[in-house]
Amino acid sequence: MASGGGDHGVPRRTLLRGTGAVAIAVFAPLTGGGMRQAVAVPRGSAEQPRYLTRAELDTMRALVDRIVPEDHATPGGARSGCAEAIDGLLGAFREDPPLIFAGAPFSDRAGSPVNHFAEFLPLDSYEETAWRLRIEGSGDRPERAFNGPVTGFQTIYRDGLAALDEAAVGGRRFAGLTAPEQDLLLATSRDPAVTALMDVAVPHTFEFQYGAPEYGGNVDLAGWDYTGYPGDVQPRGWTREEVEEPDRHAGPVAPLPGVVPGDELVAALALAHPDAVRGVLARSGGLLSGLRSEVGSAVAAAKRHGAGDGKEGGSTDGW
Repeated sequence: MASGGGDHGVPRRTLLRGTGAVAIAVFAPLTGGGMRQAVAVPRGSAEQPRYLTRAELDTMRALVDRIVPEDHATPGGARSGCAEAIDGLLGAFREDPPLIFAGAPFSDRAGSPVNHFAEFLPLDSYEETAWRLRIEGSGDRPERAFNGPVTGFQTIYRDGLAALDEAAVGGRRFAGLTAPEQDLLLATSRDPAVTALMDVAVPHTFEFQYGAPEYGGNVDLAGWDYTGYPGDVQPRGWTREEVEEPDRHAGPVAPLPGVVPGDELVAALALAHPDAVRGVLARSGGLLSGLRSEVGSAVAAAKRHGAGDGKEGGSTDGW
């Protein structure tokens, strides 16, 4: 998932500069005089998660780091606080008002003396019902099942994280696997619990990686800095020159890595060839529980192919 070096493909941060702004414009920092600042928000920690257990939060950190991998130029999902932010969403109703909608109209990153974003808004009865249904699900409450039963985020995350840990190789938990092993496990899984987990974890990770820091992610504004996204600029706004020549006034973008790390090459090699994925799926039956003996051998085979070519990364013929 990490972007490679050189001119091959579209770098992740280039793509995000073109598309990510649409998703995060409603949240999102450049203060007058260039004074950027992050925001301290009430959220869980490794010692005291808001909803997840400590073990589940460890697994979540490993997962968000595969969704947004870290390299020398890109802060990963874990360092950006995405796991803690998701934990905060799952436990949103343990706060009053719940951590759903940050306030408005301005943060204090662009001239406002008050950060309105830092104060979360109370929900009306309809909003509370809708968000409790999303987060907690219908459970055994008939009044929430008016359109049929609903599985909430809490159950989806708890079941999916447990499935990842259950499938870890050699008695390890998911967080104890190497990055290539984690990537292969995620790419080849057909476990329904993991499929459901990824359906919510991927968009949530992106939202917290590149959203306003008041929601718990984008720690130290890392997600905005490396993509060159200026964030919320009101009430200062834009000058005529910034509007007419946006590229000239854009913030700095982190340089592309000159060399792709070996771990990423191994992971790419293990997953790039369709025959490799088909073989693992056939032997495992598509379930995570069947992948325990497959992940390590697949990555080892990728390394052997690389060594056989005398370089990092080689042909996948013969998988």
